[in-house]
Amino acid sequence: MVIYLDYYMFSEFNFTPEAINNQTERIGKARFSEAKAHEAEDLIPSKRIRRRSASLHSRLDKTSNRTKEIKEKSGSMWECVDRKPNKLGGYIYIFQIKPEYNDLTGSDEEKNSGLEAGAEKMHETFPAFEFLGSQLDYLDPKSNLEPSEEEREEYWDEIRSTIPKEKTKEECRENFRKLYRDEAEILQRLGFQRSCKEGAVYLEIPEPEALRANWESVREGREDLPELDIASSEGVASNLEFAMNYVTNTVLVSSQQEFVHDNLLHVIPALKEMISSGKLGAADFHAKRAAFKKIILLYFMRFTIANQEVEENRYGLSKERIDKIKNTLPILETHFGAFVDVYPDEDRLKDTVDGFPSILSPANSNVSWMKFMKKQMTSMGIPPDTNIMDSWGDILNLVKLRKEAAQ
Repeated sequence: MVIYLDYYMFSEFNFTPEAINNQTERIGKARFSEAKAHEAEDLIPSKRIRRRSASLHSRLDKTSNRTKEIKEKSGSMWECVDRKPNKLGGYIYIFQIKPEYNDLTGSDEEKNSGLEAGAEKMHETFPAFEFLGSQLDYLDPKSNLEPSEEEREEYWDEIRSTIPKEKTKEECRENFRKLYRDEAEILQRLGFQRSCKEGAVYLEIPEPEALRANWESVREGREDLPELDIASSEGVASNLEFAMNYVTNTVLVSSQQEFVHDNLLHVIPALKEMISSGKLGAADFHAKRAAFKKIILLYFMRFTIANQEVEENRYGLSKERIDKIKNTLPILETHFGAFVDVYPDEDRLKDTVDGFPSILSPANSNVSWMKFMKKQMTSMGIPPDTNIMDSWGDILNLVKLRKEAAQ
């Protein structure tokens, strides 16, 4: 897929929340086919053909398909073991954490072993990592649904500058407690649940069809909850196309190996934002999503211009500079796709200082990012001592040249 974009398209783009939602069609909803290492996001829904007769052959086919659909949803730490019908339609899939990553049951030694193995696995599979069972207390119906002291303090630090002066810290912390419970209770009603049975840890996750139906049921009598726009896919997309999917959808869910990751890292955080939208100092959901779309469009424009210029070089850059940009573009695009995957909100992707490029800096101390970066650069044949930040500067310069030429 080739999309030719000039700078003026974006300089004239209206970035208000309403306008972003209305103007998305200017760049289109793409169908995706290119490979991407960590996601399956082509937005092509699978269509099941219903057969009229229940012959032995068709029953065997259904059993085979059911087994296949269950097996292919297994992730790196959670194995899909079964599914059950959702009361309002669709299925809820049941996962069991693999024994070596169980940090919830057994002796203290066994739990510590599971915690260490799980932490290592999260580093290994970054950015498509999954959470341990102990990180999902809020999904357990038997939990007391109380936020930790650390979570309450983080909430207070986040909203303290935006709340009315008459509100005390304790009032806000108590309000957060109520909001936390509301989020947890709704998520469980939607079909997200964690449980422990006979020493094993289980996680239930609704597929998109079931989640949509359950969300609409929860919305009845709750005018404060917005509509849910969720896309399910089986194919793969390039890094840039994956990121652009966030412009046309609220959440993206793979129907295969990334299913657990997508739900824990994409779906649940989005649902929490929707539940808390505008309440108790929390940001408005639509405003946050519009801001995130703006950042996606900005970076998409920068990468698109860079890809055009390495082919056309209309500004007469030296062959050495063009080759340098061309050689490092794949790693830059890979890291951008991974950054959007892990941090799908505008707060972590808001500008060139605190956002995406900071992960490319030699000063970055995040172990997962550095391991991922080294692994990707090695697979692409890029020398480990390559100055990626310098290449990013070249891309920004190309954008500047394009802007000046358009004026």
